[in-house]
Amino acid sequence: VINCTGLLARRLKGVEDQDVYPIRGQILWIRNNATKQIVVPIEGYANESLYIFPRKEGGCIIGGTFIVNDWSTIPDPELSKRMIERAKKYLPELVDPKLGNDPEIDVFRHNVGLRPARKNGPKIEREGSIIHNYGISGAGYQASYGLAGHVTRLVDEYLKREAKL
Repeated sequence: VINCTGLLARRLKGVEDQDVYPIRGQILWIRNNATKQIVVPIEGYANESLYIFPRKEGGCIIGGTFIVNDWSTIPDPELSKRMIERAKKYLPELVDPKLGNDPEIDVFRHNVGLRPARKNGPKIEREGSIIHNYGISGAGYQASYGLAGHVTRLVDEYLKREAKL
């Protein structure tokens, strides 16, 4: 069994890992287009930064937050306002009609996600016939190939050991 339960590792019978906690992220999907990607640290807001990623199909994603131990999945409207104001300040082309953009940021979706983090780092190990793979925090996408390789090695080791028994 490969356990990739993320935050639910806290409640999974037999695992109940109380070291797992959420890191809340909030992003906005907008229709406005950008010609570049930016990342800007925001002074005075320890858990907030600005990043803007153009999307291949048009529009952009504006982020973001990194709020530790916040279980809320409800978008924060005040945070959304700050994100929009920052986007207009640091990437004014988003509201430039000459580039075909609306003169205001056109948000069509607010997303809030809980990234599964874990005290002392992710749990990637075998316990009996269970291989755990969770708690990577906000690096799940970036680390996915490495994690999959590690889990595959753990499975191979287990199967070789079991074949010898």
